[in-house]
Amino acid sequence: MIPDNFDKQEDAVSLESKEAEDAVIGCVLLDGSAMEKVNGYLSPGDFSQVHAKLIFSAMVDVFASGDPVDLVTVAHKLQSKGELKDVGGPEMLATVQNGVPTATHILQYAKIVKELSARRLLLINMSEISLAIKTGKMEAVESLEKTRSITDKLSSSLSVGDIHDVHGVISDIYENYDPSKEKTLSSGYEEIDCFYKGGFVPGELVVLAARPSMGKSAFSVNMCLKMAEQGLNIAIISLEMTKKEIAKRFMECDACLKPENMDSDDFGPWVDKMSSMNIFINDDIKSGISQVRSYVSRLKQRKGLDVVFIDYLQLLTGEGSNRYEKVTDISRQLKIMCIQHEITIVALSQLSRNVESRADKVPQLSDLRESGSIEQDADSVIMMMRPSYYFPEEPEKEKTFFYIQKNRRGVTGRARLNFNGDYMKFNSPKL
Repeated sequence: MIPDNFDKQEDAVSLESKEAEDAVIGCVLLDGSAMEKVNGYLSPGDFSQVHAKLIFSAMVDVFASGDPVDLVTVAHKLQSKGELKDVGGPEMLATVQNGVPTATHILQYAKIVKELSARRLLLINMSEISLAIKTGKMEAVESLEKTRSITDKLSSSLSVGDIHDVHGVISDIYENYDPSKEKTLSSGYEEIDCFYKGGFVPGELVVLAARPSMGKSAFSVNMCLKMAEQGLNIAIISLEMTKKEIAKRFMECDACLKPENMDSDDFGPWVDKMSSMNIFINDDIKSGISQVRSYVSRLKQRKGLDVVFIDYLQLLTGEGSNRYEKVTDISRQLKIMCIQHEITIVALSQLSRNVESRADKVPQLSDLRESGSIEQDADSVIMMMRPSYYFPEEPEKEKTFFYIQKNRRGVTGRARLNFNGDYMKFNSPKL
């Protein structure tokens, strides 16, 4: 809640505007089509006045049903919910409607309502965080994560969203098109790239999914090295392996040498090679998706960034009252990061045990854990399967299939690579 002494503080300004709230309600009652401009931007919770909150909630219900939003339909909805008397009856609706001469300026009124709502919410949350810090219930890292999460959500909610017609968008693409500047990020494997017209592109969220022991972490390390060799800036965010474990994986699959068997003659050249690559490893994320956003933002600004690998998605925590909502928040924020920073994110994901019950063991999109939101937000989903793991009689022990089960920019299908388990290395079967 807002601190009791807020209004007594010097230069304190009001965080409510009855005039703006009534103006929004009046505009919609005057012209029902105005609801299209504010629905989704404003919610009933943005209104501080009880009558305005209840009326706008009724308007949202009427609009969602497809009925025209006007004085009669809104009054009927309020009556059916037993709230018509609470808002002052039909007379109050008429008074509010008559209080505005035109619905033309509804967005201006809505912005005032949204701004004040954001200020109230920010003040309430900051007060709660401040109290939690003072009473020792929240550590500094947790408070920073909570603050970033709040400010990120408020920042995105304050945007109305511009309307762009297709002619203007196409004209902009045509006028600024330069084939030489079109960026394609090769995975380092032709067998994979051919499905993506040469590679991934900035702004894409790629999900790499598999059951345990299929080699998804090893494959991400292989891809990371091959992409870094192209001069790309790569980040690895690992919630499963430490920095040293990842470095050992680099050593094994790049130099084909076990760390314990290397001498100084082997180690020196490899270190020189690795030092020329822009690879950043973070094993210090405490599972919060807001921490990931903060780290990616800082790295993009300070060092530049092309690709981020996250190992793995189910170990992250997001906002929500249940696991599905939390995973939805995680996948949505990952996609927002891709677009905001113009990067590709490769997020590793676990698959459910449903794969095991299938005769051919071929993974499907439905096998993604909490699949709905991940499948929806991902631009591409690649699923791995090694036949020899399930079928011991398989003669080609190294054979690994990559099923491209979703691909917004191209076709789906199956690719094959060979896996060398001794050095955690993936190679083309052509080699």
